[in-house]
Amino acid sequence: MTTTRFFRQLAAAAVLGSVACGGDATGPGNGNYQQVAGSYAGPLNSVEGGVLLEGTLSFTLTQDDGTIGGSWAMSGTLFDGVTLVEIQGTGPIVGTIAAGGNPSVTFQTRNPGCPNITSTFSGVYDVANQRIPVTGTAQFFNSQNCQVFHSHPLQLTITR
Repeated sequence: MTTTRFFRQLAAAAVLGSVACGGDATGPGNGNYQQVAGSYAGPLNSVEGGVLLEGTLSFTLTQDDGTIGGSWAMSGTLFDGVTLVEIQGTGPIVGTIAAGGNPSVTFQTRNPGCPNITSTFSGVYDVANQRIPVTGTAQFFNSQNCQVFHSHPLQLTITR
C-alpha cells in the first residue's frame, strides 16, 4: 500500500507536536521544586521524512511538588506532497520535575483511545527565562486500529 493511499484511509489522532507561548504560573513551587504549572499554546510547523506537520497545540500543566499532570489538545494537518490529512487529538499528560534550580523535566502524552501509544519529552527547565526546551518524538496513528503511521522527532520550547 502506498503512503498516499494509506493516508487517505486514516481517521488520524495525534500525540503532541511543537509548542511555544504564554502560561500563567510563577516562581518556585512547594519545597525545592520550581513551579512549571500553567496554560500553554502555540503553533506546530515541522517537516520530517518528507511529511509536513502544521497545526496548533495547547496544554495545561498541573504540578504537585515533583509530579506533573494535566492535559493536551492538538489539531492540524500532515501533508506528504500529495495528500493532506487532518489530524486531531486530546489526552492526559503525566511526568516529573526534579528538585532544585534548572531541574530536569520529563513528561509523557497519551491518547485515551490508544493508551499504549505515548510520546515522551525531556529537557531542563530554564529558571531565568521560564522555559523548558525539550526533545522527543510525536507518534501519529490511526485512531481505528491504533497503528502508528508516522513518527515525528520534535524539539519543543515551552515558554510562559
